[in-house]
Amino acid sequence: IWFGWIVDIFGMVVYNEHKINVCYHALILKKRSRADDRRCNMRRGLSFCLMLVMILTMAWVPVSAEEQPAKIEIRTPEVLPKAGEEFEVVAYISNNPGIKGIQFDLFAENGEVECKEIILGEMLTTDAVGGVNPSAPVGARITVISSPGLFEEDGLLATYKFVAKEDIESFDVLNITRVSLLDVSAEKLPYIVEGLTEVFLPEPSRKPKGDKAENSLDEQDEVEEEPILEHLFADTAGHWAEKYINAATEKSLFKGNADGTFLPEDNVTRAQFVAVLWRMAGSPTVDVAVPFVDIENQSEEFKKAIAWGYNSNFINGTSEATFEPEGSLTREAAMKILHYYSGGQSGTEMMFAPVYNGYFQDSGQISDWAEPSMWWGVYYKLISGTTQTTISPQDTTTRAQLAKILVNYINSTHINN
Repeated sequence: IWFGWIVDIFGMVVYNEHKINVCYHALILKKRSRADDRRCNMRRGLSFCLMLVMILTMAWVPVSAEEQPAKIEIRTPEVLPKAGEEFEVVAYISNNPGIKGIQFDLFAENGEVECKEIILGEMLTTDAVGGVNPSAPVGARITVISSPGLFEEDGLLATYKFVAKEDIESFDVLNITRVSLLDVSAEKLPYIVEGLTEVFLPEPSRKPKGDKAENSLDEQDEVEEEPILEHLFADTAGHWAEKYINAATEKSLFKGNADGTFLPEDNVTRAQFVAVLWRMAGSPTVDVAVPFVDIENQSEEFKKAIAWGYNSNFINGTSEATFEPEGSLTREAAMKILHYYSGGQSGTEMMFAPVYNGYFQDSGQISDWAEPSMWWGVYYKLISGTTQTTISPQDTTTRAQLAKILVNYINSTHINN
């Protein structure tokens, strides 16, 4: 009786029925007619069906809303290659939940195949930092970070171009050895792999490569949309950084020499870099004393710039009494100073430090005090690698490189100044 009463109340609410006299009389007062019975049973039956539908729906919704893991599918050729033949392996992703960073290695067991090239899919080349290494010790490696958004599409991740060193009897010689999918908080996302077996190999020790590419990634810019019509300096026409040099000069960050040259490959000194930042800040006047005894012979501009930088707490001396204004500026020191000039706050980029460390083989050469600043520069695309897998933190910074870094910094819409 009470169950029937509850069902009837539910029916009253659903059907917007404001009278319950019939069922009340039928169930409580026992006063009912055959018409009452039929009407009450009909209402009860319909209400029971609606309640059942609602209960089943509520039980199903949490299951359907549960996030499915991302699926990485590796597709191999239908025909096994013979020795000397080239073949392609492609990687796709589906059920993409929105990825901030991705790294995975495709390892060739026993050296039966060799990866010659990795071509990233379009989704991993738009607003992204990172790249590929076909011959990493742990296999053909992809390490890419989206900057500043997310990779949210399903589709092609990469195409691997292999050559068979001997007749391949089974694609079991290929394995996925490392997969990392990171969300915006640098937490690892769940995934499944189809098409190949995922195995786990110990990470080999990394040794910095001594040979550099003929042109560093700093020098590998996209094709100019418009040709440069005006060459400001005699020695920058056709230079890879000419557009950056011109932009930096027009913003009064750099000055040319009296003979009309810029000397783009000259190293930047510590004093020169601080002077450039001082100009970028509007050449502010600071009337404070500094403890550095080795800047007395510097120009008035350099003295003002050093005093300003020291008073602003983003430069230090090499000792309590020296600044070494003529000292060379390393890449890591340049990023440290620029980072602190920008406020020195670390954020999302440090969530991806493990990925950056895994990608750049010489990341072990970065000083502890400079690591947050280096990854800040990489994350915001202010600095590039010197090769596909090296960042060269101890190399000196050239005037051309610094022009590119500062123009990228000024044009960045994602850095909070």
